[in-house]
Amino acid sequence: MYCKTMDEKRNVANICPKVGITMDTPNKKMTNGKNKCGGMQDLHRKDLFEEILNLSEQHLNDVVTYRKDCNREMVLTFRELNLHGRANYANFIKNVGRNIYPLIIASDHDNEQGSGVGTTFTLYLEDGHELKITPALSTYYEIYKCVSHTFLGLSVILTPFLNNPTAKGWQKPMLNYREIIQKAHASLVASTADQKGFKKELVNQLMTSILEFMGSVLEKESFTFEEWKSFNANNFPGIKKCMILATQTQANENVEALLKWKKMMGPKIWREVFVLIPTVWPVGAGNPRLELFRNLLDKDKVNTNIIMSEFPRNVEECRTLVGRVVGDRGIGRFVFGNTTCEQQMKTVGLSTGIDFVTDDAIPALHEALENKGIEPRPYLTATEKSD
Repeated sequence: MYCKTMDEKRNVANICPKVGITMDTPNKKMTNGKNKCGGMQDLHRKDLFEEILNLSEQHLNDVVTYRKDCNREMVLTFRELNLHGRANYANFIKNVGRNIYPLIIASDHDNEQGSGVGTTFTLYLEDGHELKITPALSTYYEIYKCVSHTFLGLSVILTPFLNNPTAKGWQKPMLNYREIIQKAHASLVASTADQKGFKKELVNQLMTSILEFMGSVLEKESFTFEEWKSFNANNFPGIKKCMILATQTQANENVEALLKWKKMMGPKIWREVFVLIPTVWPVGAGNPRLELFRNLLDKDKVNTNIIMSEFPRNVEECRTLVGRVVGDRGIGRFVFGNTTCEQQMKTVGLSTGIDFVTDDAIPALHEALENKGIEPRPYLTATEKSD
């Protein structure tokens, strides 16, 4: 069986020897006769009505026959094969991810409490139990962190107007922000509950300072870059103290909570724990959750059993991602093997953050660059990427 060339295709009906439609007879001119459609054709523009009816059948054939020759058929069938395989793969990693136990998802966002309450840990056990804890929830962690972030919140209101401080655009957002800060400050002053260890005066000092600054610039209806920088510099020591208090509080609570889980599971099961840390780009290279598990998991499990990624947006995606990373280790081993260097590169690459075709792509890319007179730069090593 053979395929006609593109020129031949235009001149004969058969695209492949046994397939095709003969288009040798020209179209008969269609006319807009009202007696044909009872005048209903007037619903359409006359010129458009006639032009559509008089379109060449060859043109229409060319449009609808997207599987127009054997080469195109080959491309599309291989595309369908790829899509089918990817659909099977998506189902595979979803199921594998729900076959990996024990699993801890360490998230900085809780669906019920929201963000800012500290890390929420969810533990999935093989017997179907799910345990969830937010260790710092009942501490003052949230207040210390919030106060530190309040100065960042002010910055996003003012910075767009640094070169145009007399504009009115920043004033209403600041008034709204100040109202919320005032509400929080009032609750701080009024609180009389047992506050053992709570640095209330430090928080009050920072809240008072930011309210005074807001009041001053709102009254003037203007501000200067220098006075805003001076305000931030004067408050940085207090901000730093709050950050220390927040991280100390969370560290103590998280370590204690996870050590209880470790004791509950025992050394044998704890050794099998996988950890998924969903993150965002600003903290994607390193964060306290990663450091926590680097120090609590068995040392020889740190590289293989801690997975950190910016991709997952919910628990279901977290579990599927674990299925992909861990499942690909099995697929890579069984499909590519691990005897030769070439096999090892594919097996390891399939389940890491390095594209598993990179060892082939880099030489090809460098050759393509050299062919265009461009000197290739040395490729990045794992050490250089982590620096």
